[in-house]
Parts: sequence; C-alpha cells; structure tokens
Amino acid sequence: SIKIDVCVDKTDKFKKEFPALIVAFEGKKGFGNALLKGFGIARGLVIGYIHADNQMDSLAVFEMYQRIVNNDLALCKATRINRNDGFTRLIISKTYNLFFRLMFSIRMNDINGSPKLFTREFFEEAQLRSQDWFIDPEIVLKAHEMGVNMSEYEIPTRPRMHGDSQVGVATVFEFLKNMYNYFKNQ
Repeated sequence: SIKIDVCVDKTDKFKKEFPALIVAFEGKKGFGNALLKGFGIARGLVIGYIHADNQMDSLAVFEMYQRIVNNDLALCKATRINRNDGFTRLIISKTYNLFFRLMFSIRMNDINGSPKLFTREFFEEAQLRSQDWFIDPEIVLKAHEMGVNMSEYEIPTRPRMHGDSQVGVATVFEFLKNMYNYFKNQ
C-alpha cells in the first residue's frame, strides 16, 4: 500500500542517519500490542515510550533517564501539569485518576502520563500483558505490586499539533472494564 511504501522510505532515510535504529511493525490491533512488540526488541538497559502527538517535549526523556540512573529507579513516568485537552477530557482524566487511586491505593497523579521509562529488569519481571490502552496503568500497577522505586516527573504539555484525542465514551468503558478485571484478579 502507499502508506507502507512512504513509511519504508522514511525508515530507510532514518536508518541511514541512525544505523542503530530498529524498526518493527506490529500487525495486531491495539496500543499495548504495539508497545509490547517494541519493548521486546529494544536493546537498552532502560526502555520506554512517548506518544507521537507532540504534546510532550521529547527532551524530557533524557531528564527522566537521568533520574532513573541517578536515583536507582525502576520506573519514571511523566505527570502532565497543564493539560491542553479540553474541558471534557480534563473531567474524564481527573475522575479516572481519582477512581484509580482509590481502587488500587496508588499515590500517583497521572496514571496514564507519558513518557514512561523503566529498566529492562523491571520489564522482564513485570510480564506486561495488556494489549490495549490499559498497558499504561498496568505498568504502574505492576511497579506498585513489585514494590520497586518509582517517580513522577512533572512535564508541561502543549496543545495537540496533530490528530485528535482518541479518548471518548468507549475508552472510558474500556478502562473501567480493565480496571475491574485487574482488581478482581489480584
């Protein structure tokens, strides 16, 4: 297809500039599936991800990496301090985070905040399984259950430059279902 050809062209260009670049394609639908594929082939001692909507400054990844190394952390995740998602999304996020903290007794402000960086050791021990958007909270839940050192890193956000938020009514029900299933299987 045309999109794949364009992607391959860009991939070739990046591989010439960055020879260590590894490119993978995950054919299964689901945010979690895509992340798990990337985590599985990543080679570093610290691995992670950042969303491509350009709302977060990618330079924060370097500061978060330093925090992991300097403070012996297994996980460092972003907490968005000035949400630029609109009123409805803000209410959904605030309610979700409050409900999550109450349900799982986790004292973090922005469960789904990214970027998220973690050690390879944590990744291998956590045995992440979520194939959808629930992978974000699963990472935090597993870190909490394992009792590893983790930290939040405050990050300002910018207005979304590309694409639209995929959070809607269906997403809310997906998260509630996943939260319930995770809670009952603890």
